[in-house]
Amino acid sequence: MDEAVGLLECELEAGRRALADLDTEDAWLAYLRFGRRLFDVPDTPDADSLLFQ
Repeated sequence: MDEAVGLLECELEAGRRALADLDTEDAWLAYLRFGRRLFDVPDTPDADSLLFQ
């Protein structure tokens, strides 16, 4: 989980803008890039590593 959070933060910072200056589109695009990453997850139908609350 800590690795995933750090990787999402890196995606958010990839635009070279301060996090406070990001808009909804910036956050969505960062999340889409993050969603393309593969993580080691349990072999169960609902384990896709994309649950962020």
